[in-house]
Formats: sequence, C-alpha cells, structure tokens
Amino acid sequence: MMRILIIEDDESILRGIVENLRREHYEVSSETDGERGYKLAKREKFDLILLDLMLPSMDGLDICKKLSTEGIQVPILMLTARGEEIDKVIGLECRLMPINMWTTSTQVPGVSGC
Repeated sequence: MMRILIIEDDESILRGIVENLRREHYEVSSETDGERGYKLAKREKFDLILLDLMLPSMDGLDICKKLSTEGIQVPILMLTARGEEIDKVIGLECRLMPINMWTTSTQVPGVSGC
C-alpha cells in the first residue's frame, strides 16, 4: 500500500485530501506544522509527500531542502494556492512538482476526483 504524508496547515483542505486518499485505500499520515511534518518525514518512510509551502514553524521549501540535503529521496508534490511563476521556479529547483489543490486527487496515481 502506498504511504502518503500530507503537510498542510489548513484543516479543511487537509481533511478533504485525507478523506479522498483514504477512500482510494492509500495509507495517509498528516501534519499541520512544518517542523513536526519534517520530523515525521525523517522518522518514517513515505512513498509520496504532499507539501504546502506556507506552513507554521518551517516553510515547505525549507522542508524540501533539508530532506534533500539529508539524502531522503521521496517524490514531493507542492500544494499551494500561490501561483506566481517565481514560486514555481523555486519549487522546481527544490524538486517540487506544483499541483493545484483543487485537483490533487486527479494528480495522485489511482485517485479519482473529489
């Protein structure tokens, strides 16, 4: 079973994504705080991380950079409402794939629409 970590501070967005992924039989863990999410990503093995950029205590780009520096190789999809081109470029440099939070379920393999 694919294990997915979602680090998102908006509870309503988080709840919707978690429910949809679990309905599709993914094993889902979640965290609403950047620092706690980073520690969970280090401690456990995940097949995919869905990562918000703007988080309390540690932002998504810092999480991605730290995981990469520490050799933790896991695909990361960037969850963000920010649409500025510079955000996308910075995200891609950090090996993040930007996705639209309203179509997340269509961008994770095997997950149907919300």
